[in-house]
Amino acid sequence: MVALYTAGTMRWTLCIGSFAFKFARSDRGRAANQREYIEWDRATPIRREMLCPIIWAAPYGLFNVMRRAVPLTPEDQQKRLDSGDFPDWDYMPGGPKEPFEYKESDWGYLNGRLVSLDYAGWDRDE
Repeated sequence: MVALYTAGTMRWTLCIGSFAFKFARSDRGRAANQREYIEWDRATPIRREMLCPIIWAAPYGLFNVMRRAVPLTPEDQQKRLDSGDFPDWDYMPGGPKEPFEYKESDWGYLNGRLVSLDYAGWDRDE
């Protein structure tokens, strides 16, 4: 199954089968892809449990290849916000306070587990 998501301001995503390709729209998008790969690469096993895996990252942040997950519905997102049921990100020196937002499009299910689909949000902390 193929799907194209163009709503992102810095990147657009092409989903093919079990893979999601995140293509940069601009320099900011390339930086977002690079930040996301850095966060994935340095994540502890506990943190990796809450992040959608990056399978491969193209040079210069041109695109990332990730596992394809099923995005949250708006209802599921609101229920999780109301109950405080999103994973806790444990701050580590030198890293972001939280590299993600809590929008339904930024979270999904991979093999029944809730994962962040977009964790390039360091610029909110800088």
